[in-house]
Amino acid sequence: MAFETPKERYASFGIVSNIPGQLVDNIWKVIDQYLIGLYPLDTLLTCHILKKEKNLSLEFTFSRPRISIVFDLTIPFNPFYPHKILILEGKNSQTILLPEEIDLF
Repeated sequence: MAFETPKERYASFGIVSNIPGQLVDNIWKVIDQYLIGLYPLDTLLTCHILKKEKNLSLEFTFSRPRISIVFDLTIPFNPFYPHKILILEGKNSQTILLPEEIDLF
């Protein structure tokens, strides 16, 4: 299964220029503490950034079976954050990136 072996982790240029480091850290935390072991993860994860009241939520969606899991954070929502991000596990690294950057990896 993906994301079980610790690897080097990165955030793409598109991510670091569009969301704060605190949110990047929280995405990795959700994966490590709540998703690994709960659900068999693929090498490509999809996450949507949603607004819940004044804060944001992370919605991870999975295709087999078709489910979604939402995590509420205490980070204020910003409408300029990307609505969809991807988390890709490669051979030696894991990277958070924007969908339009996928062809670069």
